[in-house]
Amino acid sequence: AAEDCPPAEAILDGFVEATGSADAYRAVKSKIMTATFEIPAQGVSGTLTIYHARPKLFRSTVEIPGIGTIDRGIAGDVAWESSMMTGPQIKEGPEKIEMMRDADFDAIWNWRDIVEKAECTGLDTIEGTPCWRVEIAFKEGSPRTQFFDVETNLVVATSSVLETQMGKVPLMAYESDYADFGGIKQAKVTRIVVMGQDRFIKLTKVEYDVEMPEGIFDLPADVKALVTEE
Repeated sequence: AAEDCPPAEAILDGFVEATGSADAYRAVKSKIMTATFEIPAQGVSGTLTIYHARPKLFRSTVEIPGIGTIDRGIAGDVAWESSMMTGPQIKEGPEKIEMMRDADFDAIWNWRDIVEKAECTGLDTIEGTPCWRVEIAFKEGSPRTQFFDVETNLVVATSSVLETQMGKVPLMAYESDYADFGGIKQAKVTRIVVMGQDRFIKLTKVEYDVEMPEGIFDLPADVKALVTEE
């Protein structure tokens, strides 16, 4: 029952402490994450690389052999995507808001800056793990529901709604196999369920405060051309 819940603020702060502490998050200015990406039902697999830096510099690249590359990023006030399926795109409206919010490098430890209201609404069991259910309303963008392990305070799952050009798409992400990467714990395995299909992201390496590839946060030429046209 909701009345048995700890305060939502204590749960969110507990997650920060469980994964490394606010000081550990503040101590780093950038990171590069590498992972494998799989969609088993389609026989698709590839590599995922995420470049992320303070305050909101972000780029993710999925490379799928024999198919192509999917790039997404934030450059200044421009949220963009470019892929073999859609070509270059400038994101606006709800999609842009979600991308800009997720690109906030300090969002985990400094969650009060982006959260309008958080409320623990009860106890659930997610894949056998008792979890506190926390409803999170953000100052901008769609709300999310997160499920925190009662014992460890780690996030077990996140329920959200993707804003896409096709409309709203429900998404469930399950996180497991937490490991310490340079003093900060992260889930090594994320299973994403969207439109009835499983996608897996398996984290292999996290590097903090290493030199970024030159121009990695710059707009790609095809995206820059769209900005120039506007």
